[in-house]
Amino acid sequence: MKGNEFLDKMELIDPAYVEAADAKPKRRKIAWVKWGAMAACFCLVVASAFMIPGIWNTPVPPISDPGTSGIPVPDPDGTIQREDEPVEYPPTTIIPGVVLDEPFDPGSLIFNDATSLLSASRRYIPGYFTEELSDEELSAIKPNRQIPDMMFSAVAGFDGEGTLLEVFLMIDAPSLDETTHVTFSNGNPSSCYQLLEEPLVSTFNSIDFTIYQWTPDNSNYTLDAQAVINGWTMQIVYTATAENLEKAKTDLATIILCLSDYEDGKPDFSAIVAESIPEYFDKKISLSEAYSDSDFGFFMVQSLPDGFSEESIRRYKDQNNDYLSGLWTKGLANLSWNISAYGEKDSTRLTSVAQTENYDLSLYPIPRAESVPEELREIVDNPIFDANELTLETVYMRAYKADEAGDVDGWRMAFSVKYGDVIVEVRTKGVEPEWVYQQLMNLLEN
Repeated sequence: MKGNEFLDKMELIDPAYVEAADAKPKRRKIAWVKWGAMAACFCLVVASAFMIPGIWNTPVPPISDPGTSGIPVPDPDGTIQREDEPVEYPPTTIIPGVVLDEPFDPGSLIFNDATSLLSASRRYIPGYFTEELSDEELSAIKPNRQIPDMMFSAVAGFDGEGTLLEVFLMIDAPSLDETTHVTFSNGNPSSCYQLLEEPLVSTFNSIDFTIYQWTPDNSNYTLDAQAVINGWTMQIVYTATAENLEKAKTDLATIILCLSDYEDGKPDFSAIVAESIPEYFDKKISLSEAYSDSDFGFFMVQSLPDGFSEESIRRYKDQNNDYLSGLWTKGLANLSWNISAYGEKDSTRLTSVAQTENYDLSLYPIPRAESVPEELREIVDNPIFDANELTLETVYMRAYKADEAGDVDGWRMAFSVKYGDVIVEVRTKGVEPEWVYQQLMNLLEN
């Protein structure tokens, strides 16, 4: 799995760099274990008596010294006391697969009900890139305590200089209903919750965890535990539905118990080092320099609409992006021309001109969030046509006008055209469809 795919699934990027049940989980009662075991033993003794001939006629030795013979002695009130009552009991397993030094009830976790999730923007990090952790690096952040068949995978995020900023850890196990997402970062947690009062903490192995319960719709829940460990912020996120909320809380307790148990010096983030630093640059260049670009210069727009002036031309490259872009404006009208390499991620937007349901905006009235089927939203928003199929009629099927007060009333359009292994993405407002079509055809003819 590539690093960027991993991040898309996690959705836990730290904003410093780039969900509520009222009832608490019921405490499990364990007293029945001792009495149940005693009852089972008693039944076994009685059953054995009927199965072994003559057992009721077996003489009982005289008790000369009650209390020292090791045989239960009736008290005057009829109760039976054993000579030696156990003072301590063996470790108790409350969390499936986790043997604890002392009994633990998941109900002891304190969940702070959040009234809202505060949004946060991600800071721009020049050259940000990710790498999957090697087995050696992964072992440096695995907790000391683990549950059966616990599986780990992780991706590290670095800045353009190779400095480790965050680690995204995924945990799976047969006993867990969902994948657990854990983020370690040297900044603030990615989620911040609004509460009606000060949050309460739950402490495990001397580590204070602030645990939040957040639901936007009383159906889907996010359970979020945050703590600081070895100088890094740790955020544990587990999702649930109303139906499995109690089980989810037990699962979260399991993970917290594991992630609060590290040997001295761990998790060891110093062991995570970038294997290589991808090429990165972000340059503002002139139009003549854009034409000279060896990768994308040939596909830059050859002329401009009357009255449009240059805003910016940019050449950018990092681990996941490589493009040449230009922006020109005329008052509120604008022309955006973006050139990039065609990749596998773009294949879902590639469409034939014959498949009008994929791009004809006349089929989908505004607001399109309501008129476009969910499965077609990505491709309808920005379809990719093969340059050899593109027609003026197709361009007009992508163009529309919006009567918005205070804005330009000209044509608007957005689509992309594929030339071999290169894509040209065009977004315009206030530009005639004929002009756009002719510019795209010029690239095919040159």
